[in-house]
Amino acid sequence: MSFSDAYSLFQWVMIAAVAVFWGIALRNYLIRRQAERAAAAARDAAKLDSLRPIGLSAYEGGDPEAIAWAARREIMRVLARAPHSAVVEGERIDPAALIAALSTLHYPHAPHAPAQAPLKAVIATTAGEIVLWLERDADNRRTYWVYHPGLESTRAAPLGVISTDLLDALEPEEPAEPARA
Repeated sequence: MSFSDAYSLFQWVMIAAVAVFWGIALRNYLIRRQAERAAAAARDAAKLDSLRPIGLSAYEGGDPEAIAWAARREIMRVLARAPHSAVVEGERIDPAALIAALSTLHYPHAPHAPAQAPLKAVIATTAGEIVLWLERDADNRRTYWVYHPGLESTRAAPLGVISTDLLDALEPEEPAEPARA
């Protein structure tokens, strides 16, 4: 075997090694991309699961406006998923109309005085149920302060405020008086 034959053999071995190296690198890259996609899908599924009730416990004790923003964002993701039904204080409401009203939800920059007992709204979608409290404003019957009862911090501070005449006919159920002996 001459030097040129040995050199040619060495070149072919090196080319094969480089090809194997690139093949392994490509395979690892594809495996990593697949794992990243699976992790993203798992995070999305965990977010949807945490919406029963909305699990924002990491935000508890934080800035009320930031908490409301995060909760509104998560609620709107769920409400965007094909709504099946909406019930407010035991009355069936057009889910599309209620979701349209809730889509105008914005954070109030002024405090409000408590009005009356809130209306309990339950909206069922393909991603699960959302329970909200809609508290009618004392000064304007078309304005409702929206709370999420599943979060301690959003029981004290509203998620936001909406204006609608969809719920004008509804009155909140007053808690029953305890029996007196």
